[in-house]
Amino acid sequence: MSDETTATEQVTNAAPKTWREALFSTPGPKTTGEAVTLAVKGVCMGTADIIPGVSGGTMAFISGIYESLLAAVASFDTEFLKLIFSGKIKEALARVHLRFIVCLLVGIVAAFISSAKLVHYLMEHEIVLTMSLFFGLILSSIYFVASHASKWSILRVVQVIAGAVAAYYFTGMIPVETPHALWFIFICAIIAICAMILPGISGSFLLLILGQYMYILGAVKNPFSVESLSIIVVYIVGSIVGLTGFVRVLRWTLNNWHDATMAVLTGLMIGSMRKIWPWKQQVETLVYQSSKGIKEKILVEQNVWPTSYAQEYMQTVHNATKGVGEMVTETTTVAGSNPQWVAAIVLMVIGVVLVFVLESWSNRESRKEKKVELEGK
Repeated sequence: MSDETTATEQVTNAAPKTWREALFSTPGPKTTGEAVTLAVKGVCMGTADIIPGVSGGTMAFISGIYESLLAAVASFDTEFLKLIFSGKIKEALARVHLRFIVCLLVGIVAAFISSAKLVHYLMEHEIVLTMSLFFGLILSSIYFVASHASKWSILRVVQVIAGAVAAYYFTGMIPVETPHALWFIFICAIIAICAMILPGISGSFLLLILGQYMYILGAVKNPFSVESLSIIVVYIVGSIVGLTGFVRVLRWTLNNWHDATMAVLTGLMIGSMRKIWPWKQQVETLVYQSSKGIKEKILVEQNVWPTSYAQEYMQTVHNATKGVGEMVTETTTVAGSNPQWVAAIVLMVIGVVLVFVLESWSNRESRKEKKVELEGK
């Protein structure tokens, strides 16, 4: 898969004379059209990051900006901070891929603000159709990630299997109860952002496991209260800290162990399909009393075929709200749901086709850029 800018492009040693020269001396969009395109890709990443089970890193890979994203984040290094604190602002700007980061962040933030309520609604009311689209997107993305490995061997297959097993186990974990203190939000942000940058690992699902997903999503849905702003700011700071550190590790593995890294990423995406499978049944739940009222937590969830999804099934409910220290366990029959399998399959196919279209478009854009570079030389 191609990148819009080369990750290895270096900044010239000469100090920039103007602000424009400083801003345009590093990789990033050069025209309004390129900036809008990059922002749209940011919207795709942001929307994906909201959905548990879907990774923004996967969207970056699909849209052909993954390695450019890693390079852009890594450009904010200690040398950049030294130049800032010494007052050499132009020199500092000439080191970082600011145009790339700003355009991408505009799209991501726009997605968080505008899509949070919509995605929340779709996850509540149209979960089968929503997950079907992303299932198709990620299914076809596996092929393109795997194609980045130049040589395949038995060892690469073992690495794929290891990544798949790890992701399969991870996506089957049960969410836990954790504090909503700001210090813990900071830690969760560091952990989640590392997952978000990896194709196949969902940062949102990790937040769900850590018991913070709905809490942070609630802050994003109502971002202008004092409490929500404090949560968002702490989360952003934690994300910056985690991202700048983890990206360097990931770039090192890609530079030194490229094929092995791609094999593991392929496995992670294969294993994560467990979470994105559209048809699920909650076979065991816990109902308990929290400080904010009665809540229900899924203990065991199983993937089923569309035909089974439409049938009745047995659900075990552990009710801890009857009295202090008392747990009542009941087994009830739950009615089946409409599998919507025709619409679901259509959306899966649309997801597959979209990835191939994006891949073709990304390759075409890359060829254009290389042609312009050659003509410039």
